[in-house]
Amino acid sequence: MTDAAPDLTSGIEGQNGILVLRGSGITRGWNGIRYKTGISGKNVGAKKLSMNVATVPPGGVAYAHIEPGVPHEVCNVSDTEPVVAVVARSDASEWENIVDYPSGRRP
Repeated sequence: MTDAAPDLTSGIEGQNGILVLRGSGITRGWNGIRYKTGISGKNVGAKKLSMNVATVPPGGVAYAHIEPGVPHEVCNVSDTEPVVAVVARSDASEWENIVDYPSGRRP
């Protein structure tokens, strides 16, 4: 992962209005979680959806944030196994509208 903004369109293939994202790698981290490039308004023209695959390491916590309007945290309670999840949001911008929320778990 780098600090530079990833090219979100590099893995997109498609024609006739059907777009496919194949084999995206881990391109960024946020809040202690690693994310693979997913679909969003930035690469497939989505209007009200973004989806990513997230990996939460053993003991990892995605500290409290608001989406949409309800504070929540994602916690991996395992000491040995990562959690891999598909994260879907009803916001095509992916990241811009996520708001940090105070958390007792945050260092």
